[in-house]
Amino acid sequence: MIYSSDQLSNMRRTAAVFASLCCAVAAVAVAAPVFAANATTNIEASTGAPVVAPAPAPAPSVAPAPPEGPSEDQLLASASLEPGDFVWRENASSIVGPARLLVSIADQRAYLYRGATLVAVTTVSTGRKGHETPTGTFKIMEKHAVHFSSKYDDAPMPHMQRLTNDGIALHAGYIPGHAASHGCVRLPAKFATALFKVTSVGTPVTIVETSVRAA
Repeated sequence: MIYSSDQLSNMRRTAAVFASLCCAVAAVAVAAPVFAANATTNIEASTGAPVVAPAPAPAPSVAPAPPEGPSEDQLLASASLEPGDFVWRENASSIVGPARLLVSIADQRAYLYRGATLVAVTTVSTGRKGHETPTGTFKIMEKHAVHFSSKYDDAPMPHMQRLTNDGIALHAGYIPGHAASHGCVRLPAKFATALFKVTSVGTPVTIVETSVRAA
């Protein structure tokens, strides 16, 4: 096909315009990602990316404390003892405080304290019917490691600790498991010996009818 000079001139102008349009579109296409990247970078730089703190570690589960068991005082007071038996706390020598003795006729036991601490428990035999052991609080009046009754046929009363003027005393003797004495508080021989070492004239001794034994 043969074109006139005017047609060729128009075609050249059209091609030039088209080429310039293509270049412009290409330039925009190339510049757009750069602009977008720059825009994103600028925004992050100006505002800062949100900082997300790490989630706190879950608190360790704490098991509830187990219930407290019985105290040593309770264990001593509730100890199972056969007639003639006694228990003495192992660390008794390290416990300070004035000695005092509590005798329970119902329990047929005696409880030795140093201050507020129970240090020993023993079986006893108190007065039988017609010779009941008096109740109340007494103080040891005198002490004799070797003693014989002036009232009952010179009966031996080892480690005697007198409580009353009419002969009621603590002393070593037979423990049958029930009240059997003439009014004194009989103690196992070894306990009477140990007790004699920790008491003094004036040490209080309380005798009660009721039970004080721990459940």
